[in-house]
Amino acid sequence: MHGPEGQVISVGDVVLLKTDSTSRMFWKLAKVKELIESKDVVIRAAKICVLNSGKGRVTELRRPVQQLVPLELRLSTDTEVVVPRVSEDERDEEDETRQRPRRTAAVIG
Repeated sequence: MHGPEGQVISVGDVVLLKTDSTSRMFWKLAKVKELIESKDVVIRAAKICVLNSGKGRVTELRRPVQQLVPLELRLSTDTEVVVPRVSEDERDEEDETRQRPRRTAAVIG
């Protein structure tokens, strides 16, 4: 089905969930799980899976196609996104050991 600007949306596509109340930078990423046809056999909505950033849970939503902006990414149906759980102690250790690489100008100076 065609999304905004005539782009094609299909099952497995990665899309941005358009929200009028927030800027584009804060739109959430989602994966199209199923396309929903209307009675006149036109695809007007889709079921999407969205990852809640705070809790790490996946939420299934139903949204109109006009609110979905497709990206040039596609996930296969057998691909599963796994978010590793990191304890706060491990996160603190990572922050202490991780350093930004020095710029060449800073090294020369």
